[in-house]
Amino acid sequence: DAHLDYALRASNQKIPFSAISDSDARTLFWFVDNRYVGRVKPGEPLMWVAQPGEFEVRVVDDQGRAAQVHLKVRLAS
Repeated sequence: DAHLDYALRASNQKIPFSAISDSDARTLFWFVDNRYVGRVKPGEPLMWVAQPGEFEVRVVDDQGRAAQVHLKVRLAS
């Protein structure tokens, strides 16, 4: 599993989610802790309102291919 650490400057800051997809993908569906948070076209970021904590972020394309990363979000000091 991949791991990412992200430092927020303020609570409720938006984090851009982006993924590289195959050319036949038309839609990317985003999930945080298995909860659907939105969809975008390939090449477009999904802006997610972040809170401090640890999350499993998953993206699935309309062909059923998926990728997942463990995300740790903290407030910058």
